[in-house]
Amino acid sequence: MELVETTISEHIYNQGKAEGLAEGLAKGLLEGQLVLENLHQLGMLSDAQMNAMAAPFRQKLKDLMK
Repeated sequence: MELVETTISEHIYNQGKAEGLAEGLAKGLLEGQLVLENLHQLGMLSDAQMNAMAAPFRQKLKDLMK
């Protein structure tokens, strides 16, 4: 079995990369939700359509916050 070792700096780098990925994903989800809200305000989406389309964004954001 191979032993995997990381230095402290590699660990910090990897942790930062993971945090950056999560932050980028959250930002993308928020922007997607904002687009839906803007379309709803412009009357291009009904309340039902808005709620149905926004639910996955909200769930993914909730999952990221855990």
